[in-house]
Amino acid sequence: MKKIILSALVLIPFSLSAQSKKEDKAFKKSYIDACVNSATKEGTISEKLAKDYCNCTLDRLLKKYTYDELAVIGENLDEAQMKKLLDDTIPCQEELARKLKSKD
Repeated sequence: MKKIILSALVLIPFSLSAQSKKEDKAFKKSYIDACVNSATKEGTISEKLAKDYCNCTLDRLLKKYTYDELAVIGENLDEAQMKKLLDDTIPCQEELARKLKSKD
């Protein structure tokens, strides 16, 4: 799951700052698309589960950071910041793990 969030943050075009609702929507779409693509790449997670997970992670991150702050984090992502982001999204990781386990 670390790779999913990392991929989503790295693949998003963060060079634009989110100054308008239109840019916020574009940021959200880019994040969700990158996250879902990363999550489903190996075929172990369905697109629906990936979308649920990715929306959960973005919602949780946006409770703590602004779009602009996430853009800066994405441009300067290091291991300490990645750990912080993962810690912020633990409930999403746990929910995904429960859903995957219940499918078995």
